[in-house]
Amino acid sequence: MDTQKLKYFITVAETGSLTKASHLLGISHSGLSKALSSLEEESRLELFRPQGRGLEITSDGKWFYQKALDMLKTAEEMARGKKNENENVLRIGVSGVIAMTCTGAIAQELNCPLLVYE
Repeated sequence: MDTQKLKYFITVAETGSLTKASHLLGISHSGLSKALSSLEEESRLELFRPQGRGLEITSDGKWFYQKALDMLKTAEEMARGKKNENENVLRIGVSGVIAMTCTGAIAQELNCPLLVYE
């Protein structure tokens, strides 16, 4: 399963909108829609349903959302490799939307380097 599509899915789930998510992710609305359709086909689950002008996550989508977060966390840990267990590091898990908008200010406030894992 493509981790990029999982990131797209998580952003849509958190914003409830293809338009907002496509803006945050810097991709076209149609490209994002195609990626989500592909993910639904691959998972054989209905992840969203139309709700007014946005999208509502389904019960299957909520389950998939938690699994997607777990998968991305594991992929990020694997990409970092084994770290020194005595290393003094503050790790903060935040949603993709918050990560894109707030983590720089948080790192600056704490006077610490910002390491972003995608």
